[in-house]
Formats: sequence, structure tokens, C-alpha cells
Amino acid sequence: MVVTNLDKETRMKLLQFVRKHGNSAGRFLVLQFWSKHPQTQFSLPCIGGAVDVKKFDLKEALGMLVDEGVVEEKTNPRGLTLYTLTANPEKREPVMALSNLDWEQAQKLSYLAAHRWPSSHVLAEA
Repeated sequence: MVVTNLDKETRMKLLQFVRKHGNSAGRFLVLQFWSKHPQTQFSLPCIGGAVDVKKFDLKEALGMLVDEGVVEEKTNPRGLTLYTLTANPEKREPVMALSNLDWEQAQKLSYLAAHRWPSSHVLAEA
């Protein structure tokens, strides 16, 4: 299993990031969602309409990502809770790198992160 089209260092950083922050299906799907919409704020129902995750799992995934500083939670003047990707480059850049992966590569990365495969499986050259 090789994730290609990224340099070796980026692949390693991405695997480490996903192992820490995207190590469940729900969390990985939320990270993928934000890789495609990095500048936008969304409510929970809006995210739930776009991400195929049970509502309970989505709340849990968002809560963990907020606690870890990957996603920020804000309340607008009307009292609606909105979520946005962090501006912190250390956590934002790996999420953005997910947008460079095709579907198959994203699935492989998610599998490797969840199953703790050795880094060599991701770092091998194509």
C-alpha cells in the first residue's frame, strides 16, 4: 500500500497526523471534508448532510477535533454553532494535503492509520 504523488517527507507527516487526528472513520471523513472546504464555516447539520457518518459519531468526531485544535468551534451572534478548520499551519497543512489524494489513496491512508501498519508501507516509492 503506497500513497503516491506526495514527497516522502509529506507522506510521513500525513500518516503521523492521520494516526493522531483521523484514526477513526468519522474523524477521517471530517478531515477529508475540511480538506475540500478549508475556508468555510459550517453548522453540524450542514456537515452531517455532506459527510456519511452517524450523527452521534459526527458529534464525537467534531468534539475530538475541536479538543485537539484541528477544528475551531464558534457561536455566531444568532447562537448557531459553526465549525471551521484551524488557522494553525501545523494542523491545517496536513488537512490540506489530504485534498491531493485520490479516493483510493485516501482509503489506503485511512486503513494504514487505523491499523497501525509500519510507515514503510506508506513511504515506499511508487
